[in-house]
Amino acid sequence: MNRSLAFFLPALGVAVIDQLTKLWIRHNLALGQSLPPEGVIRLTHVPNQGGAFGLSASPWFLASITGVVLLSLLLFYRQISSLSLRASLGLIMGGGVGNLVDRLRQGYVTDFIDLRVWPVFNLADSAITIGSLLALYLILFRRKK
Repeated sequence: MNRSLAFFLPALGVAVIDQLTKLWIRHNLALGQSLPPEGVIRLTHVPNQGGAFGLSASPWFLASITGVVLLSLLLFYRQISSLSLRASLGLIMGGGVGNLVDRLRQGYVTDFIDLRVWPVFNLADSAITIGSLLALYLILFRRKK
């Protein structure tokens, strides 16, 4: 596999799927509405103007920080020879792009995955978390070749 594709394919896939799911949520659920109305796992339309876990911060500050992180990933990924580490950085990039698009277009991020015991989140958040954990694992525990 082309080394650049290992980074850009996950990034593009996550960003596109994230935006499509958020679009569906915004067009099919009113703010605060849940589907199903009851249950352990629900889709709940929630606007998130804050950061991770709903922490309060200026949307422009968050967009700026995200932009710096995404630019750093673009500059840094070429230094990585591992395809799996590049793919994990691609997941982070795609999630960051997905949430940045929301912040720039709407001033907030659309969240919708509601597990009832955790703050509501979205697919971009999931990709960032999975990509970060995978990158951490690969850096700390994978043998250098």
